[in-house]
Order: sequence, then C-alpha cells, then structure tokens
Amino acid sequence: MNKSWIFAALFLTIFPKVSLYSQSRLPNFSLEDQYQKSIQSKNLKNQTVVLMGCEKEDIELCRKIGRKIYWKLQNLLWKDSQRVHFIAYLNLTDSNSMIERYILESREKQFEPIYFDRKGELKEGLKKDFVFFRIFGKKGDILNAEHFKSIENESIQSIYKILKSDIQ
Repeated sequence: MNKSWIFAALFLTIFPKVSLYSQSRLPNFSLEDQYQKSIQSKNLKNQTVVLMGCEKEDIELCRKIGRKIYWKLQNLLWKDSQRVHFIAYLNLTDSNSMIERYILESREKQFEPIYFDRKGELKEGLKKDFVFFRIFGKKGDILNAEHFKSIENESIQSIYKILKSDIQ
C-alpha cells in the first residue's frame, strides 16, 4: 500500500471533523443580531467560542438545533457555561423582504438572539439544509467542525467533552 494513502487514512482518522473547514483559526467577523446587539471576533480573544451557522432558508433548523445544543450544554457545563460564547448566525448576503420581515417579527416575539452575516464573513463551509457547527478554543484554534441535520445526545456529549477540556 502506498505510504501517502496510509498517511491520509491516518490523518482523517485522527482529524475527521476539522477537515470540513479550511480555516484553522477563529475567523474575523463583525455581526449584529435582530436586537441590534453587535459581536466582533476581536473581542473574543482567549475565550472558547461556538459558532453555529446556517443559510437563510434554514433559519428554523438553525433555531431548533441551536436551542437543543445550547440548553443541554448549559445544563452539562453548569457553572462553567458563562465561559463559552455561543453564537448562532445566518448567512444574509442575499437577503430578501420575506427574510427581513421574519427578522422583524422575531424581534417582537423576543426569540433568542441570532446574528446576521450580511457581509459573508462566515459563509465558508455552510451547506443548505445543515447547521455548520464549529468550536474554537481559547487560543483561537479550531477544535471541532461538523455539519448537523439533527443532533443526538451522543454528539452533545462529544461536544461537551471538547468544551470542558478547553475551559479547564
């Protein structure tokens, strides 16, 4: 067997999820949510960051999976939950009036914040019908990247272990 094949198989076995995403560091971004609250990556240095991104058509999927991950991890992390920044965002580079109306309505319904990537700063890696989930450690390195169409408790436990090891 060719040595390069062995190396590739070994690499994908050790780092299967991170290879979905070409950036190895927390990307630069500046986003605003439906309540006009802003967040910038430069203010997240030395902090553990979870990014959950979706295409605009998948807003309900993003909310559903985001809520499940967020609330389960809040319970698992308990006292440490404030040490992790959870950021859900939508790619709104090609927004339309229907999406903008939905955003205004969600403000009135007081939904949880969802940030808007209007400049496409975080669109790399997004796939239609999936949530793009990433964890960046305190040093800014990517620790996990994967796509979810649904989320099971086993995946949440794996995410918890990654987060817990980074915030220790």
